[in-house]
Amino acid sequence: MRRFEALGALVLAAVMIAVPGSPALPSAAAHDPALGGTRPARSPQPMPSTGTGAGLQPYTAPDGAQPAAADTATATSLDTLQAHYIRGQASQVYAYVNPAPGGGTLTLSVDGVATDTEPWVLGLTGLNWTPAATGSSSVSVTYSGTTGYAASTSVTATASVIPPYPSVGLTINPATVVRNHPTTLTATVTPDPGPGDVEFTVDGVVVATVALTAGTATTDASVSDVGQHMVIARFLGNADWSEQSYGAYLQVQGDGTTITFDSPTLPIAPGPLSVNVTLDPDPGTGTLQWSLSPIGQSGELPVGPGGITRIDLPSLTPADYTLWVTFPATGTWAGASSYASFKVRPATTTTLTTNRTTATIGEVAPTLKAFVTSDTCTGDTVTFLDDTGSGPRELTTMPATICDVGGMGFTYAAGSLGIGTHTIRARFNGSDTYASSTSGPVTITVGPDTAVHASFKPSASTVYASKDGYRDTVALGGTLDEKATVTIKVYTSRGSLKRTWSLGSKAIGSYGVTWNGTTKSGSKVPAGKYVAKAIVKDARGHTRTITGTVTVSWRKAKWITPTAIVKYGDQLKYYGTVGAGFYKSTDYSRGRVMDSGPMIRDCVPGAGCDDIWGTTSFQLKTGVLAYRHTTVWFDGHGFLDREHPGTFYQVDAATSHWVNPIALPDYAKLDLGFGIASRSITSTRSFRVVLYCTQAWGDAWDVHRLKVTYQYAVWR
Repeated sequence: MRRFEALGALVLAAVMIAVPGSPALPSAAAHDPALGGTRPARSPQPMPSTGTGAGLQPYTAPDGAQPAAADTATATSLDTLQAHYIRGQASQVYAYVNPAPGGGTLTLSVDGVATDTEPWVLGLTGLNWTPAATGSSSVSVTYSGTTGYAASTSVTATASVIPPYPSVGLTINPATVVRNHPTTLTATVTPDPGPGDVEFTVDGVVVATVALTAGTATTDASVSDVGQHMVIARFLGNADWSEQSYGAYLQVQGDGTTITFDSPTLPIAPGPLSVNVTLDPDPGTGTLQWSLSPIGQSGELPVGPGGITRIDLPSLTPADYTLWVTFPATGTWAGASSYASFKVRPATTTTLTTNRTTATIGEVAPTLKAFVTSDTCTGDTVTFLDDTGSGPRELTTMPATICDVGGMGFTYAAGSLGIGTHTIRARFNGSDTYASSTSGPVTITVGPDTAVHASFKPSASTVYASKDGYRDTVALGGTLDEKATVTIKVYTSRGSLKRTWSLGSKAIGSYGVTWNGTTKSGSKVPAGKYVAKAIVKDARGHTRTITGTVTVSWRKAKWITPTAIVKYGDQLKYYGTVGAGFYKSTDYSRGRVMDSGPMIRDCVPGAGCDDIWGTTSFQLKTGVLAYRHTTVWFDGHGFLDREHPGTFYQVDAATSHWVNPIALPDYAKLDLGFGIASRSITSTRSFRVVLYCTQAWGDAWDVHRLKVTYQYAVWR
């Protein structure tokens, strides 16, 4: 048989590991036109012509006739086999026949068993094969022959059959980490191949080999080099499945550092501000870039010692500010950014006083009073701070207990102070209107309970016991700083007992009795000096006797009612803001109308509202024993179209604060009387009142006149 030279061979190369995806092996489909492939062109080679030379003689049939020509010999050849075939995956084996016959079939035999027969096709003929088992198989192709062409069989070749490829997935969580910090690598093999191992590599270096469990393998890995790293999960295969891999990228950042600020959290007063910015941990290198909005100032500073960098900001005016800080990545350190916001508001002043600088544990608490200068107190608070040497602690935070046009007052009974010396401050916490401020210190020393702590004193040095309404009785009493039993006794100057009161157990606070100069039976004691004693015994058994003196007189007084003091609306002094109105009255010849302006429900009196007020003083008779029934009577009216006509105040003589607010009537009203407290009467025997209107209520009041009536006492 004449040999024919193969026209070409397909080189089927094993695909390198794909990242991501499965390697694709060459397929017979590449040559099958029915599957979209192209068949390589092959031309039949001419057979050599016959002749009579070289000892060859024509064959003569026995009967003398010329014999029929013999079938042309053929050569069947296998095309180059694939590097390997995949179990269970449909494939094709290609063969060709030379010289090209005019018909016939090709049959594929695998391990001696015919698996597929296909018509011969000019060029390459594809024969179908789906391997059923892994390993090596003997493959050959037989040409059936046809008229004029002899049958032939190819040489037997060995085909390698491998298991199928599974799908491998890889997750990296987190996909971005700080160097030397672990991340979790999870490989998932689908379908679950059963037993087997997954090899994890980072940049080609094996970091772990993990057995599959239910198709999943997990491990932790950390990388010290900053940058992007290739991570590959490689399923190493088993008897039923081939090796497969998948890759993904891990991003490794430098060491992380956090940025913190010591910027103020409460509103601060205008002026320059220094802010310490701390990097933790300290990178020991790099710079900080900062910018301050909304004013747009910025700068760059080297990171300070210990990671602490001081930023000096310019003098700030009232506004809301944000300080932005960035630490750019450098070396093995990742970058970081953060910001701090703070408020600058108009300044305030906070003062602090106390009613006592010494106290006893478990007894009456010192009273702390803070005062903040401002003209509003809506929602504002003060925090009382106690520093015993180990740093300040918050005692309490409280809203204002009083509020007027001068500022805010805060009162706190510091009952939680333990034995020792305490340095107390009051911190006004600020608001969206005012900056915070802190008072100077007040020192309070709290001692142990070693004695009875109480006071006792007659309310007057002389009692005029006649029933005439002037000092008819005297109060004999005082205060207890702790719970105690109390007995009060009255003696003559020679020691003769005249009266006894057994008060029993009394709580912390005031105690006492009133004495009208009589014995228990009601008999009058002689005029003269008497000794009053309080015998006090506390729960620990400590006993104390406190002594006072009082003189009893039977002299009589009489009360005189002077002519009423009258002032008309045009005699008051008036004050107001720009939006308030002040008019002559159309209802009273000497009246005046105060109009605060249209009502604004959400405005703050003294701050966001317009206000108007009238004030006047009244002088009482001087050189008298006492006053009683001091009353201011009003003649005027409000307006029905207003929410509220206004408020009446009297002025505290000691503090000048407006006190005892009373709403003025909603309509015309005559002879409405308001009593004047004794604390409102000054040492010069005068007192002042205020009529106030504010837009918060939409106030207006037509002032006609104010009339004061009272009585004063003189000796008979």
